[in-house]
Amino acid sequence: QAGQALVFYYDLDASYRYVRGPFHWMARARACELSGACSSEEDLDYVFDSSSLPEPLATELELRGVRARIFAGLLGGAMKKFRERVTDRERPPMCEMAVVLCQRMLLAALRSDSAEAREHALAIYLDTHLRNEKPFERELVEAAARASEDVGAPLFTANLLAAATGTVPDNQLGDHLLKVAELYIAAGERIRARAILDYADTRLSDKVL
Repeated sequence: QAGQALVFYYDLDASYRYVRGPFHWMARARACELSGACSSEEDLDYVFDSSSLPEPLATELELRGVRARIFAGLLGGAMKKFRERVTDRERPPMCEMAVVLCQRMLLAALRSDSAEAREHALAIYLDTHLRNEKPFERELVEAAARASEDVGAPLFTANLLAAATGTVPDNQLGDHLLKVAELYIAAGERIRARAILDYADTRLSDKVL
């Protein structure tokens, strides 16, 4: 009867969710993902609207909505929604049970040609625990460094890479430290560059240097 009342008042969306239930709504979203039929921003907003779903279904649907937007090529919009949700401290953590998926989505944005997507992705990288989680900790810092270097921020890039030095394999350490020193020089921070080179002297053999 409640569902019929909603239909009577022309609230068809609410009627559909009330009568069919949250799991049917989740199935509808899954069908959208598999078919690729709903690829416009408007369609995706409708299908992945989680406002009337309970937790943890709401968070799951939002996460899948971000992924669907990425697959549809809407990286800027995807990262905007991802950033808004993943930094909302009043909601359940979005990536707690989906660290690998969240890292993959972040990587896709950092490596993309979309300036908007990279901007949001860098903010997410800096503001969440994803940068410190395995298995893509190293890939993320490299992608974040490239994205920040592309926008002309050598000091920020150097600081990112310097902080990640402990994660660099020994056979890549020489190239890594050289890159950090070059970035500090480009930023006018010669004292920091000298400190990096001094550190390299203590860690690397003369052959590597």
